[in-house]
Formats: sequence, structure tokens, C-alpha cells
Amino acid sequence: MKSHPAPIQSDAYKWLVLILGTFTFTFVVAVPSMSLPVLFDEISADLSLNLVQIGWIWGMGSVLGILVGLIGGSVGDRFGPRRTLAVACILMGIAGAARGFSNSFAMLAFTMLITGFAQWSIPMNVHKTCGIWFSKEKLGMANGIVSVGMALGFLLGSLLAATVFSPMFGGWRNVLFVYGGGAVLFGIFWWFSPEKTDAEDRQINQMIPFWQAIRHVMRLPNVWILCFATAGVSGCVNGMLGFLPLYLRNLGWEPIFADSSLASFHGASMLFAIPIALFSDRVGSRRGVLMAAAY
Repeated sequence: MKSHPAPIQSDAYKWLVLILGTFTFTFVVAVPSMSLPVLFDEISADLSLNLVQIGWIWGMGSVLGILVGLIGGSVGDRFGPRRTLAVACILMGIAGAARGFSNSFAMLAFTMLITGFAQWSIPMNVHKTCGIWFSKEKLGMANGIVSVGMALGFLLGSLLAATVFSPMFGGWRNVLFVYGGGAVLFGIFWWFSPEKTDAEDRQINQMIPFWQAIRHVMRLPNVWILCFATAGVSGCVNGMLGFLPLYLRNLGWEPIFADSSLASFHGASMLFAIPIALFSDRVGSRRGVLMAAAY
């Protein structure tokens, strides 16, 4: 008995895959990730964490992203992005829920590390899936839609996690358990989702050995430029996002207003994600749009 669906070639299914990718960004990656900054006040009080330890916890999820950035794409090429996403979502659900059992800084840091390993393999394979199902002319639109899903999740997580979800579910631990269960559910969805076998098989058959691919990529100057630019922009933005709600609360802001300040940032991202993506399709210059957005 096969454990995955029969191959599907019809382009009618591309919208189903796009919706699944969008909501994966929303509920598996973005909502759990951006809930942490607004839950840090509650977490730090429960585990007696200081500001430095909170910073370590926030950054720990990105540590293994360095490794995953090197191997995650190759794993997706080897096994197909659909299967990779299924396994990554299930692993993230288990590791993410395990954070709720943390009783110390060390345990929370360790579970954050494992969660980050699974989390950072998801975005590249969602975008890879868009590349399989959508033509080059429509790829910017497809990636714009899944990016809106990410921004929507960031908005919901930062706006609702501390003021709605935590009281509703009985504390930050139960919130993480619920998020973990949702991620496992999405992993099951991916496993039984339609696949465009001709495109996935072509990618697998054309795959070159991992170390040969790494050596080739490492010799490309534009890749290094993009890496350093992305590291700089992401470091500044994530550093601000991780501490802003806690900083405003310590200044005396009401929790709902402190969380809303973070949510407004992601609200703007959600509004402009698709227009910017469509604009990049029209002008045909991804690099120019990236440079303007970074400024």
C-alpha cells in the first residue's frame, strides 16, 4: 500500500498546494515564532530568566539555521519538497511542543535549538514547491502569496498569543502544545498532498552530489553578497522584533499596546508583500527590488 498520493499533473491542483504552503507559513512557522517575543514576559517570570538569557533563547532558534541553510535545499532536491515539508512539519511540531515541558533555561534553549533545525528547512522548500507548480512568469505572484501567509502569522502571533491565546489555553506551555499539534497536522497534510511528479522527478534526477553543489555555490560572488546582506538585514530586524514588546512593557506600556506595536510592523508587511512581488515580476529585477526593500 502506498503511503503517498498518486501523481497529479493537472495545474488545477497548484492552487491547493499554494494554499497549503501559505497556511504552513502562517500556522507552522510564523505564529509560533512571533508568539515568543510577546510571551517572554510570562516565560521569564515562570523560569526566572534574565534579559541576557531571553536573548539567548530568541537567538537559539536561528543557530542551526546556518547548517540547515546549507543542507535543507539539497535534502529537498533529494527527497522532494513535499516529503521534506511533511517530515519537517512533524519534527517541528514535536520539538516545538517539547518547549512547553521546559523547567530551566538549559532545557528551553535545547528545545529551541531543535525547533529551529526543523523550522528553517520549511521556507526554502515551500518556495521550491512554488517553483515546481508555477511558471517563471507567475512565480513572483506565488511567492508573494505565501509571504503574505508568513506576515499574517507574524501579525496573529504577536497580537494574540499573550493577550488571547495564553489566557484561553491556560498559560504559555499549553499555547506551545497547541502550536505543536497544529504543526504535526500540517505535516500529515503535506504527506498526502498532490505532487507534480514529472517536475519533482526531474529535479531529483538532475541533482548533483552535495559537496560538488556546495563547492560550486561557494565560488559564486553574488551568493556571498546576498548572504551578508541577508544576515545584516535579518539580524537588525529580528533583534528589534525579539525585544520590542518586552522593552515597551518594562517602560510601563499596557501589554495589549506593547504587543500591538509589534503587530503593526507585520501588518504593513502583509499589506505590501503581494504588490512588491507583482512589481518584481513586472520589472524583471529581483535584485533591484531587494535593494530598495532593504533601504
